Amino acid sequence: MTQKLNTHFYDGKLSNLYKELVSSIPEIDRNKMSLEETKNELINYLKENRDTLRFSPKDYTRCLQMINQLSQISPQNNDTKNNIHVKDLLPIVWYYVKGYDPSGKRLFFEQILEIYNGPCAQGRTTRLLQCVEK
Repeated sequence: MTQKLNTHFYDGKLSNLYKELVSSIPEIDRNKMSLEETKNELINYLKENRDTLRFSPKDYTRCLQMINQLSQISPQNNDTKNNIHVKDLLPIVWYYVKGYDPSGKRLFFEQILEIYNGPCAQGRTTRLLQCVEK
């Protein structure tokens, strides 16, 4: 496995990217973002597009579970190596992803499914940041 495929290769290297993403969003939009609203939008999108996303029933359920877990304030969502908390990151990533075409959104939800398989906070923030095309 090459180093860049290892989540922990990015430990301490993502905070500048995160800050850049935050600063590129107009302040008026940043002020409207909330974790709860983002969670609701993600769940609604998943439910409304269940057929087009083509997830198995098991993956669909896991994706819903993971969205709920990512929306909680917990140590598993606090990436101390990069100083990023998922509660702050998820609304920012969704801000970008919701403007993507359906295939881009599917990739985003596939990343959420991948997060289901790994409990570390660094993996969560790295996978979410991979979804932002800037």
